[in-house]
Amino acid sequence: VLRGLGVRTVLVVGVLTNQCVAATSKDAYYRDIKPIVVEEATGTTLPHLHAPAIEMIQVGWGAVHSLTETLTNLEELGIPNC
Repeated sequence: VLRGLGVRTVLVVGVLTNQCVAATSKDAYYRDIKPIVVEEATGTTLPHLHAPAIEMIQVGWGAVHSLTETLTNLEELGIPNC
């Protein structure tokens, strides 16, 4: 569906950084869609797993941006900050 819509990049946010966020971002990567994880918009029920999951995503398959960086990039693309 996303490819048919011409989507080339997705922003990934959510809970369970080490599971859901990691899996979703990896799935996007394997479908030739660039995943960008918004770090402050992710989390986990076990805080000690968050940083290793973020590092795994950065090293393995995706970009990790701060919320500020993400909002700035969206604004530069002409997407209004809600």
